Amino acid sequence: MGRSFANPISVEDNGLCAYSNPDDWFTTSKYAEVKRICGNCPLRRSCARAALDMGMTNGVWGGVDVAPGGAHGTAEQRAAARRQLAFVAAGMDGQSESQLRRNAAIREAVHSAVFPEWRPSPREQRHPSKPELVNA
Repeated sequence: MGRSFANPISVEDNGLCAYSNPDDWFTTSKYAEVKRICGNCPLRRSCARAALDMGMTNGVWGGVDVAPGGAHGTAEQRAAARRQLAFVAAGMDGQSESQLRRNAAIREAVHSAVFPEWRPSPREQRHPSKPELVNA
C-alpha cells in the first residue's frame, strides 16, 4: 500500500487517501486511480469542503481534479472544478445512505488490513456511515 499517514487508533479520522502514498493525490498520471478511491470514501464531502475552504489549487480533493489541465488549464476549467467541489461538498453528488454505509465498510476493511490489531470502538459502530456524527 505504500506510505500511509492513517491514524492507527481512530478509523473515523481517516479518508481512504490516508492509506496510500500522499504524493499520488498530486501526481497527474495517478488522477484516474485516486478519483476512483475518492468515490468510495466516506469523507468525500468533508474533503471537498476543506479544499474549498483552503482554496486548494492542485491535486485531487473529494474526487475532483481542482486544477484540470494543470498549468495549461483555463479559468473556465478551474471554475468548473470549483463548482463540482461545491456540488460534492453540498452532498448533491447522489450518494445514497446505502452507498455511504458501503463507503464506511470499505474504509473499515482497508483500516483492518493496514492495522490488523485494530477493532472498532463503540462510537464507530454506532455511526459508521456518518463520520461527522462520530466526532460530534
